[in-house]
Amino acid sequence: MNNYAIMHRSTVDALMNKMLPMHYSILYDTVRSDDGVIYSHPTEPHNNRAAEKYRQYYSEHYRESVCFINGGYLAMRYWFPQKEMQARLLYVEEYQLPVSFKLTTSAAHEYMQRAKHMIDYNNDRDTLQRTEKSIAAYITEFAIKDYFKGKYPNNFKDASNNGDYKRPAWDDFSICINESQYKIDIKSVDFVRHDRPGMCYVRGDFYDSQSLVAIVGWLPSRMIKIKPFPKWRHIDSLVVYFNCLINGIDYNWVVNGIKDP
Repeated sequence: MNNYAIMHRSTVDALMNKMLPMHYSILYDTVRSDDGVIYSHPTEPHNNRAAEKYRQYYSEHYRESVCFINGGYLAMRYWFPQKEMQARLLYVEEYQLPVSFKLTTSAAHEYMQRAKHMIDYNNDRDTLQRTEKSIAAYITEFAIKDYFKGKYPNNFKDASNNGDYKRPAWDDFSICINESQYKIDIKSVDFVRHDRPGMCYVRGDFYDSQSLVAIVGWLPSRMIKIKPFPKWRHIDSLVVYFNCLINGIDYNWVVNGIKDP
């Protein structure tokens, strides 16, 4: 494997670790050494010249996995499934989350507390099939909430009806950033969208045979002003969006600045 191939692999690893667009100069310092290899041309040993070649590797050549952004930033291409890049993301990859026994029992307990207060539209509340389907939905909700709580412990806020079993709520949790609250509702993969103002939708399902919850995408709310307004997209783009907000980076500025040779 040549130096540039190793450098590119390290660039992808660094971006995936941060889940945030990074300036090429910072990335270069991060990835320039791998097992003692310095990525500079033999005739141009100085780091500033090597960093410029690193920038040109992305700014002057199309790379399918990494895109160059005006201002010198690099980002993973799949984070921004827009414009011409939408053609490369006609599917949404699953994000699989493990399900523990503690999470399963907590989800079942939540359902047991709420079930008696729910409207029984189909008159099947006491059937095994309805119980299994409902508990699976709560397992999915709890696993996805734990996923976001782990990523944003200081920004996570539980559902508006948390602990109040008699009261329904449209939201399952929120992420609070810079005095803005992004409410998120978790739905199954066959969910038909109902666009409620200020609500994001994350969809996923419980895989009973594998004890996994798969997150398969998300849909922004009108509160998240992304243009053009997208269809379901990869869940990592939501993480990147929140990371941009937390780090003071304008997400739309990044998208509009994507530059392909």
